[in-house]
Amino acid sequence: MDRWTSIIGAAAAVTVAVGAFAVARAVTDELPAPPVVAAPSTTVAAASPTTTTTATTAAGGATTAGGATTAAPAAQAVEIEISGFAFSPAEITVPRGTTVTWVNRDGVNHSIISEDGSVLSPTMADGDTFTFTFDAAGVYPYICGFHPQMTGTIVVEG
Repeated sequence: MDRWTSIIGAAAAVTVAVGAFAVARAVTDELPAPPVVAAPSTTVAAASPTTTTTATTAAGGATTAGGATTAAPAAQAVEIEISGFAFSPAEITVPRGTTVTWVNRDGVNHSIISEDGSVLSPTMADGDTFTFTFDAAGVYPYICGFHPQMTGTIVVEG
């Protein structure tokens, strides 16, 4: 594949929402891999200083060491920063119903496209934000539509 085909493939990733993730993967599979830099993984959960969780019930509640069942973690708001051509944090775990806001702090445009097409942002210029509420449990890998080497994952529990 020549360089122009790669550029055209990357442009298609930006304009075709549902197919964007697959096109970007195909394009990046043929480019040299960027250096691997370990990004910290963050788990976000509701604060519960007096409860020690040891197991999860089928209904989503937690069973404490004393055997009492508590409610599943409450939904909350989480911010992901886009800076230096990376998402920070790159991977987070949140309870169902959490609202995630991406904030572009780079000097270039970015967009968010999930692998399944359920999360699709408009173009975000420097300083712009995009907010999405995750109502269904699952794993949501995503990329930047302009820079498919930028990847992240949202894990929604509950």
